[in-house]
Amino acid sequence: MASVAISCVIESKPKYIMQAWNWLCSLKGTGAFDRANIYIHSIGNISVDCRRLFERMGANVISIKPYSGSTSKAAVYCNKLQQFNSENLSEYDYVVLSDADLVFSSCPTLYAHGDFIRAKQVDLPNPPEKVLQWFVDRLDTKLPISFVPVDLAPQQRTLHANCNGGLYIIPGHIFHDLGHLWTKWANFFLCSGDILGKWAHHADQLGFALAVIDGGFQFKYLSIDANFPTHLQKDILARIPPCQIRGFHYHDHWDSHGLPLGTGVKWIDNQLNDLNGRIRKIRRSFFSNQIFWDFRYWKDLELGSGLGSRGDNLRKKRKLLEPFCRLFFNRPILDIGCGDLEVTRFMPAKKYHGIDICLEALRISAEKRPEWKFSDIELGKIPDSSYDLVLCLDVLIHQPSPEEFQYVLENAIRISRNAIIVSGYDSNLNIQKGIIFSHRRLRDVLAGDPRVANVEYIGHYRDVEVYIVIKKSALAANPHDISIRSAALACAQTSDWELLVNLINESRKVLGFFPATMARAVEYPWFAKRLLRHRGERVLDVGAGVSVLPCWLASKGVIVETIDSHQTVRELANKQHWNEWGFLDYSLLDNKIISHHGDVCHFSPENKYEAIYSVSVLEHVHSMHRRKIIAKMVSMIPPGGRVYLSLDLVPGKDDIWPLAEGRIIESEGNHGTWHDIIRELNAEGMLIVETSIRRGIMGSQTDLILIEATKTYPKAYPESVNGKAAE
Repeated sequence: MASVAISCVIESKPKYIMQAWNWLCSLKGTGAFDRANIYIHSIGNISVDCRRLFERMGANVISIKPYSGSTSKAAVYCNKLQQFNSENLSEYDYVVLSDADLVFSSCPTLYAHGDFIRAKQVDLPNPPEKVLQWFVDRLDTKLPISFVPVDLAPQQRTLHANCNGGLYIIPGHIFHDLGHLWTKWANFFLCSGDILGKWAHHADQLGFALAVIDGGFQFKYLSIDANFPTHLQKDILARIPPCQIRGFHYHDHWDSHGLPLGTGVKWIDNQLNDLNGRIRKIRRSFFSNQIFWDFRYWKDLELGSGLGSRGDNLRKKRKLLEPFCRLFFNRPILDIGCGDLEVTRFMPAKKYHGIDICLEALRISAEKRPEWKFSDIELGKIPDSSYDLVLCLDVLIHQPSPEEFQYVLENAIRISRNAIIVSGYDSNLNIQKGIIFSHRRLRDVLAGDPRVANVEYIGHYRDVEVYIVIKKSALAANPHDISIRSAALACAQTSDWELLVNLINESRKVLGFFPATMARAVEYPWFAKRLLRHRGERVLDVGAGVSVLPCWLASKGVIVETIDSHQTVRELANKQHWNEWGFLDYSLLDNKIISHHGDVCHFSPENKYEAIYSVSVLEHVHSMHRRKIIAKMVSMIPPGGRVYLSLDLVPGKDDIWPLAEGRIIESEGNHGTWHDIIRELNAEGMLIVETSIRRGIMGSQTDLILIEATKTYPKAYPESVNGKAAE
């Protein structure tokens, strides 16, 4: 049995890597690996992963240098001639030289017989006969040159042996002789590039024709079925009599998955569809995310990361991620499989690191956010707990094996210090096609990991579920601390989210927790933003409880005092059990703060305060007591002084929330409405500057009203409300 080598040349670019993958998959489907040795000669270094894949498929990957016989730009089209310098091909009975943009339905070794060089005639008369004749007339040697009709354009002629460069069958005993002459004549045409003009890239094919003639080699045409041109126009292809196609030469006529496109001619497309189906199947057995996505970003930037990251799906992803990116905006975020960055490009992150196996994707991403970090670092090389938040969307569904699936998920959890947002399949495990793979129910895998504290479903897009995964190491010692998910939801509900995040971080630092009550996440930024006006001024917090606001305001230069009458006195040694109720002597945390333990109605300060604020206190006392507190607060500020209040409301109503620590204070009807609060303030001589009602706060059992008022006129002045409620 004759020994046969099948060889191609590629460059280390996404286009050619994809072609080589298709080429190998099609050869796999024909049984070529059992009948021949397969070689891929690479100009430039292909990635380690691609090399390993091609070798796992059975190919020999050889690095070679580019063609250097000419300085012409068209010399790149002569890179295939470098195969004649490859020692690996020198001992075979036959060598099949193939372009990588060919896919086979039958093994090309079937043409390896006899003593003939075989190739298919050029598809079209390029260059035209008159150009070829110009060269023939100027040859300084006598060659038996003849012109023959072009099969697909019979009214025009070309050189005998002017063949399409996609497929050559060369007997081994003349391999090097042909290579020597081919190089000689290719250089002849390359040196005449100004004459060839737009046909300069045909120099290698013309060189082959003259090499065959010059060497007197026996030559036979391959029929069109061996190297079928699917890239030609439909009207040309429609004239070809139906045949069994053995090799499809698709050039750049392919889809966004890198598979050859149909031609519009039914008998051709039926065969091509069958072959594409076989290639898809073999691709799944030898799937490469790197090859696929590098090609996608090169070929179809508009589609980029795919339908899962475009249109409605893109909007859903951004909506899911943005609250968490806000919460972690100034902390390290790792995005595994960042792709073309369309999902995260507008996210408010200061310490973002996007990683991807696709260099093309990283190049695109770096152009969109040059201030961010991007790399192709391997997951296994990233240190433990080095990122507070890890994103891993649409990565697991593209892992072709259970081992690769587990590798990505294991490392995502290991690398995260606090949380992971990850997507995958739970309810659609039967999806197994194309570039989609499913191995195990994602939630089951996550819940079974000993490092994971809890797993929460946060949404979906298309057929993919999305979860927030909280690590045990991220759990606060204080059970009353707001959860990561709730904090993120809070960030989604306020325009002052950056201020909120700073308050959450400060609260955890000084108190050990931030209240899990969702209304506080709305109130605290509102109060903090307004109270900053009072830097250098005396401010009183009425019913302070255990709150971050006094400490935060003091750190910003506000002179803070607090008062609270709660019977529970908070001790520093017991901080892990604190909640927002109780009396706290804030001087234990900051000696600039003065705290008073008692009823504000019996409090007599030495001097007035420029501002007084009270966060969700007045709804928790009887209405009679509430009116006394309001009167007392107003009495402790001068004209022009400010009062800032918030109160919980019954959802969907104007009624003030009637409970305190789970106990009913008085009936809703007697407890009053927020309108009563306004009247009570007016009655004490306060002018309303702002009222803002917040309804439907996600995660909150109450609605909320926020009020700002200023003391501008004497007590008992006729009622006047200059604020406007904002629903």
